[in-house]
Amino acid sequence: MGNALKGGDKITSKYTAGHLVFVYNADSGVLNLVKDIAHKLLSPATYPCSLCDLTYSAFGERKSWIRFRKSLPVSQQYLHIDEFVSQYNGSAGAAQSNPVQYPAIFRLSDKIESGDGMLELVATKQQIDACESQNALKSLVRSLLR
Repeated sequence: MGNALKGGDKITSKYTAGHLVFVYNADSGVLNLVKDIAHKLLSPATYPCSLCDLTYSAFGERKSWIRFRKSLPVSQQYLHIDEFVSQYNGSAGAAQSNPVQYPAIFRLSDKIESGDGMLELVATKQQIDACESQNALKSLVRSLLR
């Protein structure tokens, strides 16, 4: 936790400091969506994305998660790995000595308003995986806002 991206990783964004970026352990696209739904239904114990599992059912985003995220005092973005790599120039995994494992949560640092913002890893795969319920995930997210 607390790893800032390095090397050509300044972020210019429409988002302000404190913005949270949630990255699912999945790629975008219809085929991947179908594959993920099938996996979630047929073998939920081996589903590889705890963030997806806690925030989505096989049929869509969980209503309790929607209410929670709308209540947060910071902007958020929810991306698949390929979208994250594309939008943030892939600097998260390649630039660190310990590549990021997904799911993960990042935060834009306070310097974003000056154009010098940094993307900081604030919740690791291990921390997210340790959340055995949506309430535990909500507590983890709330702790990131302090």
